[in-house]
Amino acid sequence: MGSGLWISNLFQQLNRILQTPDVVFPFYSADSHFEIMTSVEDRIQSLVETHLGISDRTKLDVRTSELGVNSLEAVAFLKTVNREFGVSIPPSVASGFSTLRAMIEYLETQ
Repeated sequence: MGSGLWISNLFQQLNRILQTPDVVFPFYSADSHFEIMTSVEDRIQSLVETHLGISDRTKLDVRTSELGVNSLEAVAFLKTVNREFGVSIPPSVASGFSTLRAMIEYLETQ
């Protein structure tokens, strides 16, 4: 079995075992090719829509203070982003993001 097929099978098994919608393996695709499936912006937009109920992509450029998100939602969203991207953005850093686009740009450098 080639290493690509072996890894593909491993990801399929992990996906079945975890059965967690928040867990994403961004390098796996169903046709067994390995590629980055989505951009950071697409992944953040998906999380914003799922967890904050904001589907308008233009909101990525709106000041975070104008999004209508309360502090509890913001903390929960930050935890989700940290888990999704395998990073640990401290609240002190996240509070400096004036827009979601600023968060995207930060994540692209990590």
